[in-house]
Amino acid sequence: MMSPRAFRSRTALVALAMPAALLLTAVGSVGPALSAPGTADRALLGSVVGSDPYLAPQGNGGYDVTHYDVDLAYDAATHGIATATATLTATAAKDLQGFSLDARSGLRIRSVAVDGRPARFRHTDDKITVTDLATIREGASFVVTVAYSGDPVPIRDRSGRGKYGWLATPHGSVTYTEPTGTSTWVPSNDVFYDKATWRVTLSAPRGLTGVSTGLFLGRSVDGGRTVTKWRMDTPIQPYIQTVAFDRFAVSRKPIAGIPAFTAVARGSGVSVGTMHNRTDRALRWLLPRLGEYPFPATGAIVVAGADSAMETAGRPTYSRGEWNTSMATVVHEQAHQWFGNTLTAARAQDIWLHEGFATYLENVETAERTGRPLGDIVHEQYVWDGWGAKWRGQFGKVSLHEPTLRYLLNTTPYYRGQAALHTLRHTVGDDVFWRVLHQLADQPPGTTTTTDEVIATAERISGQDLSEWASQWVYSVDAQQLPEAPSHEAVVNQVGPYLLDAASDFLWDPRGRPLAEMSRAEKNWQPLDQLDVTRVRTARRSGAVRYFVDFRTRAGVVYPGTYESCLVFDRKDSQILLGSLLGVGFSDRFAPNRFTLQPCRIVWR
Repeated sequence: MMSPRAFRSRTALVALAMPAALLLTAVGSVGPALSAPGTADRALLGSVVGSDPYLAPQGNGGYDVTHYDVDLAYDAATHGIATATATLTATAAKDLQGFSLDARSGLRIRSVAVDGRPARFRHTDDKITVTDLATIREGASFVVTVAYSGDPVPIRDRSGRGKYGWLATPHGSVTYTEPTGTSTWVPSNDVFYDKATWRVTLSAPRGLTGVSTGLFLGRSVDGGRTVTKWRMDTPIQPYIQTVAFDRFAVSRKPIAGIPAFTAVARGSGVSVGTMHNRTDRALRWLLPRLGEYPFPATGAIVVAGADSAMETAGRPTYSRGEWNTSMATVVHEQAHQWFGNTLTAARAQDIWLHEGFATYLENVETAERTGRPLGDIVHEQYVWDGWGAKWRGQFGKVSLHEPTLRYLLNTTPYYRGQAALHTLRHTVGDDVFWRVLHQLADQPPGTTTTTDEVIATAERISGQDLSEWASQWVYSVDAQQLPEAPSHEAVVNQVGPYLLDAASDFLWDPRGRPLAEMSRAEKNWQPLDQLDVTRVRTARRSGAVRYFVDFRTRAGVVYPGTYESCLVFDRKDSQILLGSLLGVGFSDRFAPNRFTLQPCRIVWR
């Protein structure tokens, strides 16, 4: 998923854990009546809750899904599912007389069959539980067919930053499902560690087109409905599968020599040609660094609603909006095809292996494309990981290796992750660093990995003991000093919005002393309390008042040096009332509403 936007707000999706004890509580059922299984039955249900505590209760430990075949008809009137059939092929990991599938409550389960025979089931607490089967022996393959319909209900995360799963758009719907939202639209084993191949058939009313991942197998019209077919032969985890319905314009022109399907909705604010070109540029930058593209086809899906971007397999999904479809976002989501979609964390707690790597590659490309120093970009994001007293402020709270559910898809895996990689690059050197990334990106299809295995690979390739780096950057909750000091301008860009906000507040209600009022910026700016507002001087002329604010960042972990600067604002200049929305501007002449990279002097311009 894309990194948090402009360091202010960005849709983030956090798994909602549910106590395992609630899993089989009878709150209603679909299908034949079925009593809750007893202890003996639970032993044969395959560990009804999956083994990843971050994703629980999603998942089932009793089987491995090898293939999904989904046939889904879209209901444009309700933005829901008119009818659907999901056929799962799985292998038993132990002897089973029953099992569970993840299926969120918005789905209406009509029937379940196992190996072609009708099965008794209960649909409750976001699970389909099937029991009373003849024993499926360990190692045996079995086929589950689920017929259903529904009005999928998006999942609201606990951080208050949005919702995920099946989402309505102005003219259709789209699935943004990281980390466990696939079960909002298809019964599945909705965990990272169970990768499978897919075949998807989508039917939509004429005027709409259904798009998914993998190879495009064709389009037809049947009874006034448009039918498209898709095949993903590379095993993928559920959350990187997608379906999207919209009024798409499409292109099948190859991208970077790879078969492609690019679909862009009318009203999305971007063209098919633009998304084709940005994807082509991103892949031509990534391929030499990471190796062969890991999927048989690529492209882009852009919808005219929602607010996110997602690394759906080979063909990322984007929402309307300048940032959502920007070059940086395209690089980020395509980088995920190697880091996240190929090198996949076995457990969600290691999701920094997805987001940290994709964010760092995005930043390296941005620095090269714009000429902005990479060290400044890395520092800015790392500082923002530690900022704030609300949902951010992770310094001293969580580590990369244990971000907790609250920060699972918050800034820590992204911003501390990219800072850790930048430090690793300085530790092992450029050539070794890129060899490490190239090797890590070359994972066997269908596999998962861990942080420990990634560190071991880096040590083997570099020939270095990386335990100190790992201790500081991966396993510690403490703030660490980056290997490069930020530029003075970068520091002012970081603290400047808070000084502008304080100046705006003061001019709205100028009752206190200017120094005390401007010192509010220190309270709102959190990284290790290194910001000091040291002096506010005034100059008057013909009844007008101008304020000269001296501030600095004291030397410490986040800011390794003392950076002394000046902000000037005018009592009668209404622009300053826009506060941080005005943006940080610079001047060496102490101009109003501008920052100067030296202490203030009283100079009336």
